[in-house]
Amino acid sequence: MLLDILIFIPMLIFICLGFRDGIVRKVVAIITLIICLFLGHFYAQQVGQFLVKSNIVAPADSHMYGFLTVFIGIFLLQSLLYRLITKNYKIGGIADKIVGVFLGFVEGAIFISSMLYILKFGGFPDRETARDTRFYKAFVNIAPQILDIPEAINPIPEKEKGIKK
Repeated sequence: MLLDILIFIPMLIFICLGFRDGIVRKVVAIITLIICLFLGHFYAQQVGQFLVKSNIVAPADSHMYGFLTVFIGIFLLQSLLYRLITKNYKIGGIADKIVGVFLGFVEGAIFISSMLYILKFGGFPDRETARDTRFYKAFVNIAPQILDIPEAINPIPEKEKGIKK
């Protein structure tokens, strides 16, 4: 139940922000979230090791915190740069707001799924909590499926994967 609230409230916020911000900002945010997801995936280990060497996190949690640091850092940087560079550029009109609501939902779904994916490295939520929620199953697989897109587009041949038959 609590996890459902932790999923529902941010989704509602992203939808409202989609109405306010419109198409352009939401498209930029969705593209940035996907980039954050890939960069977080690729650099989580290095950033995590840096955090361990700096005595900020325990080695067991380094991957999760490394991923989270890269993901949130880039996401916040994008938001700041968008405000500074574009001065809140909007197309305007009701169509901009309606499409913005849909794109806000998409952005929220990717963000929530990414957070669930990252927090799963730390063991959250446990099986019982995940089983008892209504929204968890709808969002949990979005981020991993996005991370699988490059493999689906350009599969690595079996011999390059190092798999021996």
